[in-house]
Amino acid sequence: MAIQNASDLLIYKKSGSSDVAQVTNVFIKSDGNSPLNATGNVKVTDLVDASGASVGDQTVTVAPNTDLGLANALRDAINALAGYSCSAVAPNAGGRLFTVTNAFAGDLSEDKTFKMVDGTSQIESEVIDLTVTTSGSTANAYEPIAFSTSASISFTRDLRDITTKDSDAWSEQSPGMKSFEMSTDALQDYTSDLNFQQFIDDLGTGNNITLRFKQRTTGGSDKYYQGDAIVSSVSVDAGVEDNLTYSVTFTGTASVTTGTD
Repeated sequence: MAIQNASDLLIYKKSGSSDVAQVTNVFIKSDGNSPLNATGNVKVTDLVDASGASVGDQTVTVAPNTDLGLANALRDAINALAGYSCSAVAPNAGGRLFTVTNAFAGDLSEDKTFKMVDGTSQIESEVIDLTVTTSGSTANAYEPIAFSTSASISFTRDLRDITTKDSDAWSEQSPGMKSFEMSTDALQDYTSDLNFQQFIDDLGTGNNITLRFKQRTTGGSDKYYQGDAIVSSVSVDAGVEDNLTYSVTFTGTASVTTGTD
């Protein structure tokens, strides 16, 4: 008896027909305090080159120890790398903002999405905020919804009431329309490719998206259920001292097919 581990079942979303480079906003908070505990350096990790291959960490010296000093130092260090181009640092509500665009166009895993960590100096809490505004994606690839805590698929057959006076007081039904629905709950991470903002955008456009409900990719024969759907609802839950989570529901617009990959 082989019981399926539910943790291995996820919803995957199909990307568009063109490779897309990832775009990330880097926000440095301005609150009148120094962003680092002392003058020194920080590190930028999980960097890639123009081909999407991992490269070594960058040590960034920050001087002066101000929000503008940190923003300029990070921007200049990242912009000097072959794998990225950066906008100029600009004032933004409550802080400084610059945008980083990857030279590599395609999907990037979590360990290839850059981050800022402590060096000789410690970064004060909530000073730096990274938000992926455009997900890197490889054309026609299937990407799992990140940090999923549950995933489900349901199939429905509507029934048509054909009860008549000759039915001897028994309800009679005939098969009608078929439909399907997928849904998932997930932890929100603004640095992940597929987060609730992506699905809010999909809900706004009303475009069909292609989904798969399938086993985690193993490189073997992984069974899937595939169909086109529209995002019909997105909700976000932000409890006190709790994880930020979201839920998204996809309502099918056509038939479901099955296969393996």
